[in-house]
This record gives sequence, C-alpha cells and structure tokens, in this order.
Amino acid sequence: MRSALYTGTVMHARTTPKKNVFRYRVCFYLLDLDELPALDRRVRLFGWNRRHVVSLHDRDHLDVRAFLAERRIEVDRILLLTNLRVLGYVFNPVSFFYCYRQGNLACIVAEVSNTFG
Repeated sequence: MRSALYTGTVMHARTTPKKNVFRYRVCFYLLDLDELPALDRRVRLFGWNRRHVVSLHDRDHLDVRAFLAERRIEVDRILLLTNLRVLGYVFNPVSFFYCYRQGNLACIVAEVSNTFG
C-alpha cells in the first residue's frame, strides 16, 4: 500500500487590523487512487463513496483523470493528499493530486475549494 496518514500543525498569523495567531493539529490523508477499492474493503473505519467514520466521495473532488486527459497529460499513478469527510462532514480547503508517469512526478494539480461549500 502506498496510501498513508500524515499529521502536523497548521499555524495562522495576522498582524492587521488586529493581531491574531492560532495553531491547531491537522491530519491529512495521502491516497493512491488505484488503492481505493482495497482501502474500502480493508480499512475498518474508511468508506469510499459511502458513509463511514472517515470517507472519500468522488463527488467532493475534481475528476482529475478527465482533467489531465483534456490537457493530454498521460500518467500512470495519482496520489491525492486531502482531508476526508469525518462523520459525513467535510472541511477541505485544498487538495493536491501528485501525478506520476513511469515513476517520475509529471505534475501536481491543486484543487482549491471554498471552505463554506
């Protein structure tokens, strides 16, 4: 399996009009798109296109394969770094698709979403 879980900290700082700083822990999921059926079967708390504790729904994301095909970019592996739905709720301001061809990074597609739907 190439899919993985990453944890870290996000920090935001603003100096004007009023100083404001905050930090919070985050969790990101790196999913090999070809592994989604196996992850859905094997990972007890994960659901692909179905409700579960954490889930990934195709409708929440860009159809990256079609996006790449329209631009004639050929790839053989795509990894998605994203936030998953948690108990049906999604907060995912940005996702990254790492697209590989013959083991080499061919391109990165950033999908920016409005944080309020």
